[in-house]
Amino acid sequence: MPKIPRSEPRQHRFVEAYRITNMVEDVAGIVRALGHERAGIVGHDWGGAVAYAFAMLHPEMTDRLCVLNSPHPALFSRELQLGNVEQLRKSWYMFFFQLPEAPERLLAADNFLVGRAGT
Repeated sequence: MPKIPRSEPRQHRFVEAYRITNMVEDVAGIVRALGHERAGIVGHDWGGAVAYAFAMLHPEMTDRLCVLNSPHPALFSRELQLGNVEQLRKSWYMFFFQLPEAPERLLAADNFLVGRAGT
């Protein structure tokens, strides 16, 4: 993970590590660390976006690709550009989780009640 100076505002720390290209390179590093040149890549939801990006940036390392519950990036982009309200409704959480500190505050509220089983 890249070193980030402590002088940067709290919400900006570690953001770089979560850029899609960095996550793709993390996956590539795992494939290599396991001693493989190619791998079957599986991703779900946000991980599906990473899996698609991995296959596009590293086709030579992609043996197979399986994406669950995530639209193809080209189709997703097209629908957002067209203002597809249904797609926006389905993707609200993707935008919510990009807000500074809001997701953390919501999830931590009431001693993390939202994340407990049965709630």
